[in-house]
Amino acid sequence: MSHVSAYTTEIVFQTVAKGGRLEEDPAWEILQQAVQAVAEAHGGHINQTVRDIFGRPTACDIAVHVPHLKGGLGMSIDRRTGELLFLYDDYGRVAEFQALKDEVVQNFSALAVAKALQALHYQVDVEETGLGGERRVLVRGVLA
Repeated sequence: MSHVSAYTTEIVFQTVAKGGRLEEDPAWEILQQAVQAVAEAHGGHINQTVRDIFGRPTACDIAVHVPHLKGGLGMSIDRRTGELLFLYDDYGRVAEFQALKDEVVQNFSALAVAKALQALHYQVDVEETGLGGERRVLVRGVLA
């Protein structure tokens, strides 16, 4: 059966979890940057809707659409808990969606670490190698 499902992550938007607005949470800007990087890397685009295999829409906070995964990978933040949820219809495409989710989480993590180091007055360098499942990101901070 084909339908859009929600999958939890360990990423929690703390400001949202405490009753704040999504736009006020620093993690929101980081997630937007992470998703934009994935869209650009795959020649895709961003919007706020994912679709199941039959084309039925589901609204979300942000979605990335790439040519090789029709329907898109959506993300929503639970307004009660602040938890980041991934939304998609993986019917027949489990591995491809897992790889795209991993790429978003990797980008998010690298950007969050870099931002935290910058806030502590570190000089930050980010190095990337490889593509897809072979992609590696190194975030290096040197106290200036």
